[in-house]
Amino acid sequence: MRQHLGAIQPAFDHPPARLHMCNTPLNNVGSVIGTHLFNSNVTLYMPGASGTTDSEKAWQVLTGKVQNVVGGWKVSRGKVPLKWFLGDIRENIIREGKLAAVSCEPLMTHSAFALLATGTLVLNLTKDDYETCGLNGSKSKVSQNRYVVQLDLADPSFKPSSKAYQRALWCFENTFSHAVEFVFSHPSTVSLELPPEAALASTPVSLNITTFSNIHVPTLADLPTLSSKDLIGEETVLSYMEYFGLLHIAQEDDDSNRLNVADNPDPYVCIYSPPDECLSGSVMRIRINADLLAAELMIELMKVIEEVLEEFKLSWLALQSQTYTSSPVAWRDQERSTGLTYSHCGEAGYLALYHPNTSGTADSAEGPRCLIYQIGDGL
Repeated sequence: MRQHLGAIQPAFDHPPARLHMCNTPLNNVGSVIGTHLFNSNVTLYMPGASGTTDSEKAWQVLTGKVQNVVGGWKVSRGKVPLKWFLGDIRENIIREGKLAAVSCEPLMTHSAFALLATGTLVLNLTKDDYETCGLNGSKSKVSQNRYVVQLDLADPSFKPSSKAYQRALWCFENTFSHAVEFVFSHPSTVSLELPPEAALASTPVSLNITTFSNIHVPTLADLPTLSSKDLIGEETVLSYMEYFGLLHIAQEDDDSNRLNVADNPDPYVCIYSPPDECLSGSVMRIRINADLLAAELMIELMKVIEEVLEEFKLSWLALQSQTYTSSPVAWRDQERSTGLTYSHCGEAGYLALYHPNTSGTADSAEGPRCLIYQIGDGL
C-alpha cells in the first residue's frame, strides 16, 4: 500500500504537503496550469505511437512545435536593486504583464522576492527585515518569524505622487538598497535594460531530447474510467505518478533503469513495479533547459500538446513541472513554506497527463481529458 504523501511531514515545524488530483476536460486545464506561476525542470513525455501512427513523424512535429514556443522566450539572470522595479520598466513592461522574476537566494534563510506576471511584487521577509523595512504587510500563514508584503506595481494609483509609491521608494533606497540576484522569464521581444553592474546574462530556452527504447509504456487503458472525484490515494493513478517520476530521472542506455522491460530486480532490492496496463515500446522525453518558465509559456505548451494529441491520435502525452526552488509563491498564488525539505527538493509542482478519453463511458462524449496531479506545500 502506497503511503499518502500528504501524511509525510518533516520533523521540524512545517505544514504538510497538499495533494490535489482531477481528471478534467481540456477546456479547464489552462485555468489549473496558469496558477503555477514560476516553473522549472519542465519536461514533456510522448510515447512511441501504435501501429497506426508514424512515431518518428509525431516526435518531429511535437519537437518542432515545442521549439517554436520556447524560441519566443528568454531567461535572464542579473543583480538589481528592488528600486529598479519602480523605474521605467514598471510602465512599459511590468504593467503589460511581460515579465516574471524570482530572487535566487535560498528561501529558508533569506528574504525572498517575486514579481508576478500580474504586476504584483511579493516580498517574503524575515522578521528582522520586515521590522526595519517600513512597509505594511501581514504575518506569514505558513512559516514562523516571516512576513509578507505585496505591492501592486500595475495599479494605476501606484504612481510617484502617491504615498504608497513614496513609501516603497524610501524602503528600497534605505532598507533594501543592495542588489539582489534575480532570474527573469520574458518574451524574447522584451529587452531588459539593467544597470551595468547587474552583469545580466540572457540565454535562449533550449531543448534536451532523449529517447528510451524497450521500456514499459503505459496504455492508460484503465485511466479514462476513473472519476474526476476522490482520486487521491487511488492506486492506479499513483502508479502512473511513480512511472513518470522514474522516467524523469532515467539516464539513456542505463541498464539499471527500472522501466526497462528486461529489468527483473530482486523484490528485496526494489519494490517498484510498472503500471498494470503496459506494453513494450519507446518514450521520447523533452527537457526544457531553463531556470525559470512563466505560466504563459506553460499554457502555450499545453496548446501544443492538445494539437499533437489530436493530430496523431496518441494514447497520451504528459507535461511535468516543478515550482522554482526559491520562489516564495506556490500554486494558486499562495505563500510557499520555507522548510528545508520543500525549498531544496522542489516539493511543489504538477504533472498533467493528457489522454483521449475513449473508454466509452458516459463522460467520453466530452472528448479528451487531462489528469492533473498537483502537490504544493504551505497551502
